[in-house]
Amino acid sequence: MNTRSMGTMRFQKQLFKCLIYQTVIPLITAYFPVGICIFAPIAGFAWPPLAFLFPNICCIHPLFDGLVVMFTVTEYRLFVGVVCFTSDEESKLITRRLMNGEEWSPIIHSKETEELEKEHSMVLAGNH
Repeated sequence: MNTRSMGTMRFQKQLFKCLIYQTVIPLITAYFPVGICIFAPIAGFAWPPLAFLFPNICCIHPLFDGLVVMFTVTEYRLFVGVVCFTSDEESKLITRRLMNGEEWSPIIHSKETEELEKEHSMVLAGNH
């Protein structure tokens, strides 16, 4: 008997991808540069720009750590899109719906936007 819903399975896949990315990105941005800085002089390889480049690469790891979660999980990605690319009123309406656990999609968003615009036009016209 399968007790998991399709939404739960989709979410689990997203979290698994996120976990893989959060494993690979530190290797690239933190451990490989530090390992090269440690073992390059031992191997007799000296290139001064490495001393300036690799510490900066190591510093961007915390940035990518948060961005991976935001752009891997669909609900977070939608929320970021709403906050960045909609008006304040639309953003407040959609944020309220998401916080209440309601579904949001661009189709619902467009219907609510039309209702919101009608509401605003009636308020501006003085017809409540």
